[in-house]
Amino acid sequence: MEFLEIAKTIADIGFLVILAAAVIYLLVKYFSAVIDMKVKKGKLPEEAEHIQYDSVSALKELHPYFNKIDSILEVKLPITKIGGPVRTEIFKDTLQIFYEESKQITYALLDKNITKNNFLSENVKALNDVVKKSTEKMREQQIPEIVIKKFWEWNYKRHDYIAGTLSDINSSTVFDSVIEKEYAALNLFQSTSYFVLMDAERTLKTLNGDLTGTTYKGKIIESLHYEEEENDRVK
Repeated sequence: MEFLEIAKTIADIGFLVILAAAVIYLLVKYFSAVIDMKVKKGKLPEEAEHIQYDSVSALKELHPYFNKIDSILEVKLPITKIGGPVRTEIFKDTLQIFYEESKQITYALLDKNITKNNFLSENVKALNDVVKKSTEKMREQQIPEIVIKKFWEWNYKRHDYIAGTLSDINSSTVFDSVIEKEYAALNLFQSTSYFVLMDAERTLKTLNGDLTGTTYKGKIIESLHYEEEENDRVK
């Protein structure tokens, strides 16, 4: 939980400030790497240059965003607890849907013919599709409606920030090609991926009284203080 603990500690600075700093860091890191390669080698090898600058679909293999999503799904979610087992199950099911839809929709986005003319519209459409399709799947999986609503209330700040930054990337002249614009967009998606974990955590915590005693898939949802209450019963 190291990242979450650090993020919570600095949360008072402001959500958008933190988010902007994360995005700037990833963009600077990217451009530094590109410049460093060009300075050291003079020119990228012909094959690498083609992959890096001429194929948006190649980003499915080149960009670390997808590995980050896999890491969250395979490592972070299985060890995270929010209250009792049923409340934790809601947390994990909600995020499983969100991250899997995000990955699939972004993969499909990169397979499209992305140009400078449609970069913004295609990326914003993908962003909106994640919300739409995730919501549909959450309802299919019987995620409580109150959880879905609160989850997106937290997420809309991130959603609006991403949409605005995509517009900035689209109008910027610092990117040489559409592949660089799309790489920057993936940096943006990656920089916000952990904040979604925190949004889901806040959702399940702020809805403590609203969920406690109701059911999820036939199981009673425990209090947020489940472990403390269980320890008291044992004593």
